[in-house]
Amino acid sequence: MAGGRIAFLAGHLAGCAVCSGARYRPFRALLMPAYLLDTNVVLRLVDRNDAAHNQCRIAVETLIRRGDELCLAPQVLVEFWVVATRPAQSNGFGWDAATTKNIVEGLSSRFPLWV
Repeated sequence: MAGGRIAFLAGHLAGCAVCSGARYRPFRALLMPAYLLDTNVVLRLVDRNDAAHNQCRIAVETLIRRGDELCLAPQVLVEFWVVATRPAQSNGFGWDAATTKNIVEGLSSRFPLWV
């Protein structure tokens, strides 16, 4: 089942206008400081019940206000998908594929991919 989720996400990344290059920004093309968001930060940003949610939210908002570029790596989106769709009793979010897809698309539209 996990392989299907990863294959879906890989297909999404390849077929989505946002993920396949419309917002692609290689590191050397960035003119401002860039930060690659870690999977743990992304997970805590979307989980308002996490103890570190506010700390992560404030840090990300501070960097955005400073004008810094925050980016995602495709690997972060894959790791996010795995945790988001993992059952809650197994330390995941227990979300269905449609919910997770919407969140991944929102993240992809907000933060450019760093590949």
